[in-house]
Amino acid sequence: MAATAGGLEADVQRAFKHVSDVDLDADFVRSCEGLCKQYNVTAEDLATKWEVMALNNSGLESKRLMKKLDESLAKEKQRIDAKRGRKVYGKSQPRQEFDVKGGRVQAAGFASSPMMTKRTVSRMAGQSRRIDDFSQKFGLDLTPVTSSASGTPSKDSLLSAQKRKKAKLERPQTPTKTRDSDTASLPTSSSPICSTNGYAERTDMGKVELCLDAGKTELAWEDVCAKRAEAAIARGPASVEVKSDLREPYPYMYTTILERAAILEEQLLEMKERFKAEHGWSDDDFSPVGHTGQDEILVLGRICCEAPNGKLNANSLVLEGSRAEANGMRIKLEMDSKIAAFSFFPGQIVAVRGVCPSGDTLHAREIYASVKPSFVTISRSRAVKRETGQSAPLTIMSAAGPFSTQGDLEYEPLEDLLANVDEAKPDLLVLMGPFVDARHPQVAAGKCTKTLEGGESLRLTFEDVMAFVLQRIATAVDGMATRVVIVPSLDDVTHDVAYPQPPLPRSLLADVELADRKQMVFAPNPCLLSVDGICVGVNTQDTILHLAQEDAAKVDRSAPKKSRIQRLAEHMLHQASFYPMFPPAPGASLELSQRSAITLKYQPDLLLVTSKLMHFAHDLEGTMCVNPGRLTRGRTGGMYARIIVKPRSKDEIEAAVAPGISKAKQDQGEGAHLTSNAGDAADPLIPNNLPSRTKVEVVRI
Repeated sequence: MAATAGGLEADVQRAFKHVSDVDLDADFVRSCEGLCKQYNVTAEDLATKWEVMALNNSGLESKRLMKKLDESLAKEKQRIDAKRGRKVYGKSQPRQEFDVKGGRVQAAGFASSPMMTKRTVSRMAGQSRRIDDFSQKFGLDLTPVTSSASGTPSKDSLLSAQKRKKAKLERPQTPTKTRDSDTASLPTSSSPICSTNGYAERTDMGKVELCLDAGKTELAWEDVCAKRAEAAIARGPASVEVKSDLREPYPYMYTTILERAAILEEQLLEMKERFKAEHGWSDDDFSPVGHTGQDEILVLGRICCEAPNGKLNANSLVLEGSRAEANGMRIKLEMDSKIAAFSFFPGQIVAVRGVCPSGDTLHAREIYASVKPSFVTISRSRAVKRETGQSAPLTIMSAAGPFSTQGDLEYEPLEDLLANVDEAKPDLLVLMGPFVDARHPQVAAGKCTKTLEGGESLRLTFEDVMAFVLQRIATAVDGMATRVVIVPSLDDVTHDVAYPQPPLPRSLLADVELADRKQMVFAPNPCLLSVDGICVGVNTQDTILHLAQEDAAKVDRSAPKKSRIQRLAEHMLHQASFYPMFPPAPGASLELSQRSAITLKYQPDLLLVTSKLMHFAHDLEGTMCVNPGRLTRGRTGGMYARIIVKPRSKDEIEAAVAPGISKAKQDQGEGAHLTSNAGDAADPLIPNNLPSRTKVEVVRI
């Protein structure tokens, strides 16, 4: 039963109450009511679609978002109507010639010769016209199988139907979906964003879709690469070192429940030590979760949802204490109205200051959620020697798979990317999987083929395809100074499906022709790299999307505006983890026994992530975070990233200070806590300050 006007208004108010950046004024509520009635959606579904739309269109004002949501819902309704039309009429007979006799109509050609009234015929005729409209609009073949005089399908019609079916199996078709429509529901690998045009017919090749140049370096990519190529010949390739501990495959799915509980307890205690060091607290300052009293207390715990399978929101927050101090007790967490902003997700470890008078509810007055790791630092004298001697900036190219379109396994996008690499000759090329995508139609069907020069098709194993990809990369960079870093993905069909993932086995390079095998670096997923002294983090797990699906937040409208993606990405830094969520999202394949491999030991200067959400580049409190997007999207091309890191002048290095302290204090020797190395007053430690001297471009392939 449809909700009444007053009931629907209340539903909208309730559904959008905890949605970030929404002003629930009368106009907004009326617009939402109108969309619910027009497209027959519930207020909860509309709120979810609004969140997705806002996430993929950060910075867009509410009126424009409402218009885009309206357009997206209209397109979704058209697709549903078209699908219903195909289901009912796609296999039926063509429009018939009807004989009207005595107010009743008999349709010749139907196997059972059903009797229908004039009203039924009129309705069928109208539906048939709509089917024609849909077939023209979406390029669908809705031609029904014709029948013989006996009422059975003719031989010719069956043959043509079989041919059409075979053609569709060999070349799967997917409806056109544009960027506007994919905001209504997040794109998944099972429903990729596709274009009716093939990869060869794509437009805007080489177009810069995003440019972030906070430091106003005003450097042109082509000019920098030309200058850098000359410098690389003189100085040799960039130094690349993997800083992660995970180097070999490990057994997974053997961790018992008790072992997982012990690992989570260990993580909680480690975070407690971080909070103590960050805020100068001691053990005496903490009380166990559930401690009853009228006095204000400070507790540490893990955010959980009240319902085991429920969605986290401000009304379902629960704080779980440690087993050692609180026996794993859980209490309700209520936020004080004076708390201007918060952002929670399951598994987040926070310190809470508040009052717990009854023992079952903690009334929070202050939240502490950030314990970022330290930056990698360098002495000022060493920075002067290293950076002032560079004659050109550091250049990085990064791309994330899939590297072949859904229509074939020819890897044309990879070929085009490598052609750009050959032209630019960057210092570093970071390639993030999947390389042989488990969700590719041919891979999923186990029918991998390669077209030979003579036009013949060769059947390949998954390992054959992976070897082809690696050989093509090696051939493209052989003889260059470019270093290549290969990071796997959970969607790689040739690799372990457990996160974190070990590096690809070096045995894959056994048959690869490459003069210098050290030129190609296999790194785990996730990983930290040291590139000419710059700390680079790489993560192919879609952490940001998983956090977005469970985010419960309140935004401070008086604070500087920050996009939701930016806030979600910062959780990785604040929790010192590439994947801070627990329990993990379906498909995350988190292996807790390897928790140390996903821990951020340092705050990276550059963080490369992959996500199904829109490409982005943000300065996250000193870390340049970049999502280059996917190199392919369905049957058409996607994007990749180009990054320029400008060397600092001597004056800029002298002026550099460690985050959080003044230059005067740093010159007195403070700031040495940023690393385990000792600094002194004469030669203090300083961070790389990458965002102030980095230019990021996301470019269409």
